[in-house]
Amino acid sequence: MRSDITVPRIMLKTVDSTNTYAKKLIKEGKEIPFLILAESQSEGRGRYGKSFFSPDGGLYISIALKYCGGEEQTTLAAAVAVCRVLEQHCGVYPHIKPVNDLLVDGKKVCGILCEAISGQNGGLNTVIIGVGVNTWDENTSIPDDLKDIIGTVKSALNNTKLANEIAREITETVAQSTDYFLPEYESRLLKMI
Repeated sequence: MRSDITVPRIMLKTVDSTNTYAKKLIKEGKEIPFLILAESQSEGRGRYGKSFFSPDGGLYISIALKYCGGEEQTTLAAAVAVCRVLEQHCGVYPHIKPVNDLLVDGKKVCGILCEAISGQNGGLNTVIIGVGVNTWDENTSIPDDLKDIIGTVKSALNNTKLANEIAREITETVAQSTDYFLPEYESRLLKMI
């Protein structure tokens, strides 16, 4: 089932972190849903405060949506959604390294960071889903400590169109029950030997 879900877009050349920028906008009263798309991040981050390599040419987005479940459930749904889009538009079959990394040929090509945000009443009412996809050029200078760990994917779409597809698929998938995405999440799990 393909829906025509669209969200307002904010496009940036560079930003410290799309998730950090989304939090700022929410605190300033920006209505959800919205999508932030940046060409690079100076302080991209993953879970537990780890840095996320975010050079120019990658795809870095944050989607702010109404909070409708736990952060981990949202992360699982987002991982499946991004896998589906990458398979369709990049011709790869990503595996999931629990809970939020997508790997192709053993190399990380995508990281996902979900963060729940409290509203004025103190209750959780917004979730920010950050997605970084390595779509940068293969000639991009990669730090030595990451050369054997991360890879890149090529899409038939430009990054703006790919971001729109990812946002649409995530928005649709996170609104479903776990029956809709959990079997696929489990089937894509990286088999550890």
